[in-house]
Amino acid sequence: MYRTINYYYSFRGLAYTTFLNRLRHVPQAGGSCEEARRCAAPTLSSCELPCVDCEIRNSGYAYSFGPSVPNFPAFCAGNTLIRGETKLKKLLVVLTALVLLVPPSIGQAAVVTSNVASVGLTMTASESLTVSATPSNITFTLDGAGTTGTASGPISVTTTWFFTTAPRTIWTVGYFSTPTQALSGRQGQSLVNIPSSEIIATINGGGRQSVPSPCNLTEANAPASGAGGSCPDIATISAATTQGNETDSILLQVSLPSAVAPGQYNGVLNIVAQSN
Repeated sequence: MYRTINYYYSFRGLAYTTFLNRLRHVPQAGGSCEEARRCAAPTLSSCELPCVDCEIRNSGYAYSFGPSVPNFPAFCAGNTLIRGETKLKKLLVVLTALVLLVPPSIGQAAVVTSNVASVGLTMTASESLTVSATPSNITFTLDGAGTTGTASGPISVTTTWFFTTAPRTIWTVGYFSTPTQALSGRQGQSLVNIPSSEIIATINGGGRQSVPSPCNLTEANAPASGAGGSCPDIATISAATTQGNETDSILLQVSLPSAVAPGQYNGVLNIVAQSN
């Protein structure tokens, strides 16, 4: 007699159907099984087969066989073949567990490369020549005669350069834009002017240019200073390098031929640097 045993089970939402279609010959007679006594049914149509050696016992499932199966002991007589199926089923269970332990493959996106965008970069470093002066204001104090005005302090002048080539020569000059009006004030309704020739400049404390000189010069090397209103050069720099700086000082003094009328007198000293 031939019988087909079908197994179906599911695990974690994944349905696995294993069909073991094996043709097994079950003897019509012979053999015995002590477990047959556990089956109280008169036939095998609704009997759960509990034989230890049988496939049905080891599978952990209850199987029902129709009344065409002659008897339970005869069926269990084929336990040698059935044990072989048990081992096969155990192997399938182990393989299934291993498959479930393997993480699902994660699809890797294909590498996509864009076009190349180019951006040009430009930086211009221009030549520069700058001057700075401190303090920003100087006060003169007249003596008792009203003819000499002493400055509150020297003016510190820093010349800074950045050139593409060296050596270069730099002239730093202090000057008055209108030489006839270095200082101006009012006496009643009249305007009183003090010319640049009555402003005396001493450079670097008398170190490099020790002789005080009036600010009525014309510096040909610094045309921006104009004519007739320049003080002695604050600095004449031989720049051996393309960049650097130098600090010098200029001390001013008012020297009047005669006393001026009381009042406030104001003026502006300009400082410029030029190079060739």
